[in-house]
Amino acid sequence: DWAPTSDPKALLVGNYVHSYFESKEVHEAFKEENKSKMFSSRKPYGLLKDFQIAEQMIERLKQEEVFMNIYQGEKETIVTGELFGTTWKGKIDCLNVDDEYFVDIKTTKDMHERKWNENYGSRET
Repeated sequence: DWAPTSDPKALLVGNYVHSYFESKEVHEAFKEENKSKMFSSRKPYGLLKDFQIAEQMIERLKQEEVFMNIYQGEKETIVTGELFGTTWKGKIDCLNVDDEYFVDIKTTKDMHERKWNENYGSRET
C-alpha cells in the first residue's frame, strides 16, 4: 500500500504562510493553535528557525507589488468537480471569479535542490 511521505514541520510552515495571507484573525488563531510546535520552550525563546524563514517568505511576498495586486479575491475557497470520471475536491488559496484566475502559494525548502529519482535513475530538480 502507498503511504505518503511528508514532513509535518514543512506542512506547518506552508500553513503558517497561507494563514497570514488569509487574514490576521486566521493567522493569529493558527499561531495560538500550533504554538507548541512553532516556538522554542528553551532559551533563546521565540519562533523556531523554520518559522523565522516563513516570516521572511511572508515579508518577501508583501514586498512584491505584483503579488499583492493579484492576490485579491476569495481566500481558501473549496471547489469540487469531476475530471476524467473522478470526483475531486480542492482548496484554492485565492480565487478571483470576476477576473477569472486563481493564485496558489507554494513554499519549498530549496528550489535548486536536486534529488535522486529511482524511477529514472537520475538526479532531478
